[in-house]
Amino acid sequence: MEAGAGIVLSIMRMYPNNASPGRQYLVLLAILLLCSCVKQEELGGFQRIPVATADDFYSLDVEKDGSFTAIGGYVWHRGIVAEGNAQSLVCTVDSFCNKGQFDLLRSRKNLLISVGTDGYFFSKPSGRKSWTFHRLSHWDILHHIIETPDGYLASGGKSYEKGYIFLINPSFSIDTVLYFGHEISEVIPVSKNTFLSLGWGTLQISTDKGHHWQRLELSGDFFASGHFQDSLQGIVIGYNGHTYHTRDGSLSWTKNRVAGSGFDSFRKIRNTAIHEWWITGTKGRLWHSTDNGRSWRLSQLPVKSDLYDIATLNDGRYLVCGSEGLLAIITR
Repeated sequence: MEAGAGIVLSIMRMYPNNASPGRQYLVLLAILLLCSCVKQEELGGFQRIPVATADDFYSLDVEKDGSFTAIGGYVWHRGIVAEGNAQSLVCTVDSFCNKGQFDLLRSRKNLLISVGTDGYFFSKPSGRKSWTFHRLSHWDILHHIIETPDGYLASGGKSYEKGYIFLINPSFSIDTVLYFGHEISEVIPVSKNTFLSLGWGTLQISTDKGHHWQRLELSGDFFASGHFQDSLQGIVIGYNGHTYHTRDGSLSWTKNRVAGSGFDSFRKIRNTAIHEWWITGTKGRLWHSTDNGRSWRLSQLPVKSDLYDIATLNDGRYLVCGSEGLLAIITR
């Protein structure tokens, strides 16, 4: 930092206050670039899992024995599933439908549930190979799914045009469809009956298990992902490199810029242990916090893939997935 300050002072001496606007702009740009520098966290290891696909992987599920499932594909043409073991690095990839799949949920009954394009909805018992297809009555793009006291809640949207929330019963049929004027990226639980909807330019809250929604005052970002540790404390991230913290159940929020981020940086946030958080980002970037999100350290993986999910393995390592067929194990 001291070296950077010295460079800035040297530049300022070269271009005093009466310099031309163009030269003043160069001074400001140099200052901004130097101030945006962030010390990176060096990872202890990176090991890619060989897969026979270049399609994107969007969501992960990991079991205690190291076996994992990853889903993804290509939006309108192919849904894929990778199943393997992180210990042996053995992995198989199958195309199990003709539409991309975007989110994976493990239910309380140990079912794996996958959702994606055109309302495609799949389920299978953990450990089995074959998926059961449940054709939803509304053919919309679903980005995310959670389990609720009454069944499931799936959410999505298309190209910033509109968003929707499906309330789905335990028989995998839609009970209620709600449409909104903005894309929805996730709906996350705050408490048993209270949920927070994240999306393009707005946050919404429901206190009746998703049947009715009220917009919050916080706006101005594409709110991408979030998680509540309990009914009061939560973190939401925006695509443009900000975190938003609440300690009162979403009544008020504190906005922070994460060092090393920029426009279109963040994709997903995961709470992997007590006080430990990861943010996956574009072009192989990860941010890691061990103080409950108060500070973050940037890591750069040796890939240019966008990172869409991260999960903890039982041996202290982590599994990440992303674009261009990326499945990899990282070690801190």
